[in-house]
Amino acid sequence: MNVIFFARKTLLDQPGGDTVQVLETIKALKKRGHNVILILSVSRLNKEIRSSKYDVIHSINLGRYVDQYHCYQIRKKYPQIKWVISSILVDYKEYEIKRGFIWKYLPYEIQENIKVFLRALLSKDRWPSIGLIFLKNPLLKFTWTADHILTTTSAEADRIKRITGLGSSVKVVPPGLEHLSVAKQKKRDGYVILGRIEGIKNQIEAINAWKILSKTGFKEPLTIIGDEGSNHKKYIQSFKLAIKEAQNQGANVSWKRAIKSKETSELLSKTYGVIIPSLFETFGLTSIEGLKAKCQVILSKNAESSKELKKDVFLCMPVAEQIATAVLSAHKNPKKHASLDKYSWNKAAESLENIYSIQSRFIAFSGSRGMPNRYGGFEEMVDHVSRRLSDTGNRVWVSTSSKHSKPDYKYPGILRKFHWDPETLMGSFAQFIYDWISIRSINQWKPDSHITLGTTSSAPSLLWQKWFYRTNVAVHLDGIEWKRGKYSRIVRNYLKLSEQIAVKSSEIIISDNPGITDYCNMNYEKPIHEISYGTEIQKILNKEELNDILMKFGLIKDEYVLIICRLVPENNILEILTELIDETPIAIVGDWSTRYGQNIFNLFHGNLNFVKIESEYDPIITQALRQGSSIYIHGHSVGGTNPGLLQAMSADCKIVAHDNVFNRSVLGSKGIYFNTSNPLLKKIWLKRNSIDQDWKDQLKSHDWNEVTEKYTEVAEYLALKKT
Repeated sequence: MNVIFFARKTLLDQPGGDTVQVLETIKALKKRGHNVILILSVSRLNKEIRSSKYDVIHSINLGRYVDQYHCYQIRKKYPQIKWVISSILVDYKEYEIKRGFIWKYLPYEIQENIKVFLRALLSKDRWPSIGLIFLKNPLLKFTWTADHILTTTSAEADRIKRITGLGSSVKVVPPGLEHLSVAKQKKRDGYVILGRIEGIKNQIEAINAWKILSKTGFKEPLTIIGDEGSNHKKYIQSFKLAIKEAQNQGANVSWKRAIKSKETSELLSKTYGVIIPSLFETFGLTSIEGLKAKCQVILSKNAESSKELKKDVFLCMPVAEQIATAVLSAHKNPKKHASLDKYSWNKAAESLENIYSIQSRFIAFSGSRGMPNRYGGFEEMVDHVSRRLSDTGNRVWVSTSSKHSKPDYKYPGILRKFHWDPETLMGSFAQFIYDWISIRSINQWKPDSHITLGTTSSAPSLLWQKWFYRTNVAVHLDGIEWKRGKYSRIVRNYLKLSEQIAVKSSEIIISDNPGITDYCNMNYEKPIHEISYGTEIQKILNKEELNDILMKFGLIKDEYVLIICRLVPENNILEILTELIDETPIAIVGDWSTRYGQNIFNLFHGNLNFVKIESEYDPIITQALRQGSSIYIHGHSVGGTNPGLLQAMSADCKIVAHDNVFNRSVLGSKGIYFNTSNPLLKKIWLKRNSIDQDWKDQLKSHDWNEVTEKYTEVAEYLALKKT
């Protein structure tokens, strides 16, 4: 595998914990036979990418936006190259509280932008490009574009997930210890603090702890080793003053410049204890280096490694009094030697091999009202497929209506992007605006793959997208909309035109039914992926649970017909009611606010056999309605594979369906069919007890995991099409 490690410009000139991590990881990967190079220059990075074939760019420190931006651009341009980020994202919250009044109240993004310029000005780091300065939400865009985010502890992984909303693309790879060789020493004394002199490292509190200890007669020396941080002049002045005051009070405190990594092993071999008093640490490599060297370790509770190291170290808050108490405890009751087998650069390299090989994409869905499902159809598919895509390591964007009834719902690895949906102001025309905003927003984030659902309102936006962004998109045809009887001729003509525009603007057509596939093959010369809907077998309710739910609707088990659908003419609800209403109660579940629904209600609301039920999305209630029905009638005459039909099959309903190619492709020879031109429903009802249907074989091809695999293939095709 060919891998580029890209890190801060000053990685070797101003060494730190990240220097050890990068160099040792590269060494371990090379030992495993990989071609790995370290690049610290942007010009060389771009040259290598253009001239050679690399599999992975592994960048360091998510908080260094200037470094990540160059990798972000490469990942967008070369989607075949995986981008992995070692997070090392420091939380400066505790430190900012101690800084000036104005600074601590600045928004996070403004603080980070100021730091970018200060690093360039004072630390000889990279200057930001114009593109980065104007990039909105850089942290989210970097993390959602990167294939994997690596952390060193589960605590850091949880924090990254909480900040970004990511899921299984965040992985834990602990650091190693092979770089440290420890010589046996009989005599040990004193404590050391290793690290750059800067506010977040909080060395002053340890110095103040030694002032407290000196008053008790404690004579052990404290040696602070590290160079001055270039952006921390005010803190360094306070640091030097604190040392002078401590020495004047009789505390044995000294400060030395940074030592070479080879000298660290010798130093720790002679040292009794190591102190990490930081206001924050993502790990604190010195803690396990100290443990390997058989030192007693005093670790700040603010270190994200504190939870996993708590049995082997003395934990304390990073304040003088608690540091002093922990030091005394370490002297009175020293800890036994720790087990450090998990900390290995070789094991880290092995984990990286596996992570580098995992395919992960940023996949966007537009055209639905969003998730969780509260509408059916596309929303049902997006809900199931998005969750499964995320669980397998992908990042998923789901365009979601601002009117969604569950605005606070979250799922790891799914970015619910809310867009204005003015449906209450504009009616159906609002969908054009909603789709326009959704598609425009997706193009600003530039995911690897874009799958749009339906063509009615998205076609103009897709054409614009093709012209201006040249984005590859897959279009899922929502049945054959222009054939639906509820529309006038003018509307049907527009729907046919919008379908043609959407297909022309796409790279792939997605069909959910053999009937639609045949239609597309006859009318369009585009690749077609047939992906049906999935379903899940529902839990059978016991007799008491079932009857309690049915009673709420005035229904009795096996004594009613059930219909669950949109209340529109092409679903033949009026025809079904006309033929059967005098024979049996008919429960109809749907949105009764439609004009067609209101007409049906006005015609039948006085009939005792007419049972009106508003749209219901509680799976237990819908399962009870299906389980308790004598017959489930599916009157859909156009469209593809309907999720409601699959759910009725998974509930083991006796199903009677409108006779058309779409329904026959799902139910096959086991289906019972009716046609409005030849009334048969009354005869079927009278013979209902003789109906024997088993849907197990048909349902095998409607497994959500298999459906998700097919969408993964589409996403991968679109991603690589860019190259």
